[in-house]
Amino acid sequence: MSTNNTTPTDPDELREEIEQTRAELGETAAALAAKADVKARTKDAAADARARAAQAAADARARAAQAATDARTRAAQAAAEAKDRAAQELALTQRQLKDRDVASVARRPAPMIVLAAAAGGIAALVIVLIRRARR
Repeated sequence: MSTNNTTPTDPDELREEIEQTRAELGETAAALAAKADVKARTKDAAADARARAAQAAADARARAAQAATDARTRAAQAAAEAKDRAAQELALTQRQLKDRDVASVARRPAPMIVLAAAAGGIAALVIVLIRRARR
């Protein structure tokens, strides 16, 4: 419609105003039809929900993979530390036995028991963390 509230008298202006009104009416009708198309809106909402769920699943898989990697790293570090402690215990026991200091060896916990307990704990930790990562 024209900006002033008068009807144009020129036929070209009148045709232009009619075309503009038709275009606006077409846009309004299309917008109303889109709002009234519940089936299409439902499909769009479902597609959006699927996309969000897929992204959430991908994020969860990435977090689980990172957690598994971190757990393997921590388990490897713990195993290396346990191995070092066991090697130190073994070296100390060998020195004491070489020096014939059997009483000192007898007073300390058996190095093999310490090593076995550490290895068992590390193995249990790795198994638990791997099972959690698979869920």
